[in-house]
Amino acid sequence: MFVGLAVRGDEGCRRLIRDSAEAAGRGLGLVGSVINPGLIVVGGDLARAGDLFLQPLAASYDKHTLVKRSDVGPESQTRIVASAFTSNDSCVGAVGLVLQHQARLT
Repeated sequence: MFVGLAVRGDEGCRRLIRDSAEAAGRGLGLVGSVINPGLIVVGGDLARAGDLFLQPLAASYDKHTLVKRSDVGPESQTRIVASAFTSNDSCVGAVGLVLQHQARLT
């Protein structure tokens, strides 16, 4: 609901999304400093916000991680993208883990 309002220009909802992106980027930056993931996939309602969330998230991530975008080549930079499965992303992820586990057993 608040994502739709933000997309339509509600400044309070936009601020909520920016603040959420800053906090999430801070946490992901700490994790990224340890494991330097190649890809971070954002799911759920905030993925529907698109660039309203992803741009400040990427900026916050870069600010808080030890591995800066300017220090590595494009092939080594962490990409942050929105999930294509925003309504059932947790379920799809769980199924993917089961399939991955089964593939290892066979």
